[in-house]
Amino acid sequence: MVLLKLKGRGLLCTSEDKAECVPLAEETKAVLKKDSYFVTAELINPVNDSGEKGQPYVSAYQATSLLNRTKEDIENWYSSQVVNCWNGFSQLMNHIASRDLCNWEMISRPYSIFQQCLEELADEEGYYYPNKYAEIYIKMGHKTYFSNCTSQYLIDPPDDILLPIIFAPICIIPFLVTLVVWKSKNGKPQI
Repeated sequence: MVLLKLKGRGLLCTSEDKAECVPLAEETKAVLKKDSYFVTAELINPVNDSGEKGQPYVSAYQATSLLNRTKEDIENWYSSQVVNCWNGFSQLMNHIASRDLCNWEMISRPYSIFQQCLEELADEEGYYYPNKYAEIYIKMGHKTYFSNCTSQYLIDPPDDILLPIIFAPICIIPFLVTLVVWKSKNGKPQI
């Protein structure tokens, strides 16, 4: 039995042949998720939804016991899969002109797709998000594509403006301390 995911729909198949698949009810999906031994396969490119016979491209897990998967196994799987998200993001970003790399309207879609890919991978395996692997690739994306997107460099104001701004609070503080001490000397509360 092979469990195929096509565009978010679960299909139960008795063989690798897509023609022998039937849609799963939500209750069946829940039962299969509880079953510790089942094979899942996912189509890499599930664009052909016309009912023609197709071939499953890769098998994600071959009879892997879900109950025996350790945190390290999930972490290793996730760390190997985030590369696919990065490659897709890089491919999308390579189609954007260098002058538009700092324009949020141009980069928001590839960036959102990248983030969604990282989140869905983590969610698929029950791995937490954000995590260190996602953070590494997000930082790499910022260094690779957005390192020159800083705003204008700020400069200090001229000294004739800066000095009064600094010294005004410094001069007011001793005056306020003296006022508080003077008012609290007689010990009687004044309203």
